[in-house]
Amino acid sequence: TAEAVKESVVTPEEEGYKEIGDGFYIRNVTLSLFGSSSQIKGEIKNFSEKDRGIATFAVKVYNASNMLLFTQDFSLKTFKKGEVRSFNEIISGYTPFEIARYEIITKRRY
Repeated sequence: TAEAVKESVVTPEEEGYKEIGDGFYIRNVTLSLFGSSSQIKGEIKNFSEKDRGIATFAVKVYNASNMLLFTQDFSLKTFKKGEVRSFNEIISGYTPFEIARYEIITKRRY
C-alpha cells in the first residue's frame, strides 16, 4: 500500500542530519584545533527539490557569553538535489576553547 511505502522512507533526522534551512541538512560536524585557529568540517545534504548552481552557507561562532565572535561564509558550487557534499572551513583567530557553540545556516541559493 502507499501508506506502508510512505512509512518506510527514511527521514534526514533518522540518517543523523540536522536541518539548517531551505531543504539543506548537516551531519558529522566537528570542530578541532588548527594551529592558532579552528577547523570546522562536516557534511551537507541537499534534500530540497532543486539542483543549485551555488549554495551559500554561513558558520557563526559564539563565546560562552553567547556573543557572536565570527561569521564566515562559504559556498558549494553545482549542488544537485539528493547530493551530499563535504565542507571544511578554517575559523581564523579563534581556538575551539574560545568557541562555546557554533551554528551553520543557509544563506543564498542560485
